[in-house]
Amino acid sequence: MSNKGPDNSDERPECHGWNGHHGTTWTSRKKRKWVLLNRTKGSVDAQLRDQQAGFCKDRSYTDQITTVRIIVEQSTEWDSSLYINFIHYEKAFDSVNTTTSWRPLRQYGVPEIIDIIRNSYDGLNCRLVRSKVQYQARLLTLTHSRSPSDRLGHEDVKI
Repeated sequence: MSNKGPDNSDERPECHGWNGHHGTTWTSRKKRKWVLLNRTKGSVDAQLRDQQAGFCKDRSYTDQITTVRIIVEQSTEWDSSLYINFIHYEKAFDSVNTTTSWRPLRQYGVPEIIDIIRNSYDGLNCRLVRSKVQYQARLLTLTHSRSPSDRLGHEDVKI
């Protein structure tokens, strides 16, 4: 086995890790990540809500997409009203004008849903830190469903 570098010289190529330290190899970085992942996995999994998916073992977006598809199909089959509001969380912070959300709901004749959403918005704040700049943002996560007794129920998921 030769100790020569890629250009057949006696100099070995410098090995710089992601953080600029010499001698940090890809394998050692990978092992370090696994150690950190294994140490934090239990406490992180305990903090995640059941509704949260993606990048979690045994939780996938496929299950949630299938659930929404089934709900839509059953709503059509039962000829019942269904109101769904999808929020892209990355774009929802500081970019959603809430008054524009109320208008379509009023046009569909569902003021009770508007009241639930407005009430849940009061006092919900989230702080995002990106590039050492803090953003004050509002976050809303609601699940609306019609109960068998045809009363409107809601679940307020807190941040």
